[in-house]
Amino acid sequence: MNLKKLTLNVLLLKNRSSLSNIFIKKFSKNIILPGGSTLIQIIKNIKDIKIKKFFLLTDERLTFNSIKNLNSSNLKRLDKNKYFKIIMNKKFNSNQDIKKYFIKQFDGLNFSKSTLLYGMGTDGHICSLFNSKYKTKKYFIITRKKKEKFKRISISQNFIMKFDKKYLFVLGAKKAITFNDILINRLQSPIKILFKKELNIICNKSFLKKIKSFRNNFKLKINYI
Repeated sequence: MNLKKLTLNVLLLKNRSSLSNIFIKKFSKNIILPGGSTLIQIIKNIKDIKIKKFFLLTDERLTFNSIKNLNSSNLKRLDKNKYFKIIMNKKFNSNQDIKKYFIKQFDGLNFSKSTLLYGMGTDGHICSLFNSKYKTKKYFIITRKKKEKFKRISISQNFIMKFDKKYLFVLGAKKAITFNDILINRLQSPIKILFKKELNIICNKSFLKKIKSFRNNFKLKINYI
């Protein structure tokens, strides 16, 4: 990758209210949220927003016997806010139910009125895509992480590319190290398929400080919210 041709469009989180402001001012009515620890971090910061939003998920674990580990269970924490609607707010009796309702949440989705927010693991994975080999024309894909006994369902890279508004959400210096390793080809990640010349990022000060320290030749455009 020629880093001189890469531009990182950064929305910098200055304080706790910054993420709420981004959701209000920058994001569309439909918001597709990441799972895992990133989802929990987001929920803490947006739970009191007083504006109508519809929430969907990028991926889900196929573990109906362990409801507490589902991303959709964590997302239900937003259900107390009368302005929010959780699209995948269902009771699951099987993993087949999870698959069905995960796919169904995207029925009739207007991509021009939707914003995709995805996280990145310290191993470089996004959504539940754990390597760069998930090339498919399908919109949804079943995956499994190494050493995990359960499977997951995730939107595919092909589906991600349909969104004009998409942001990588990353916090902390550790994620900056992972991101730099991806840029310099030290670590393989499906994230590289998502950008050629620019990438939209939402991050905090520690991520930005660390990524600057690597002195790579990409351009930074920083917007303070």
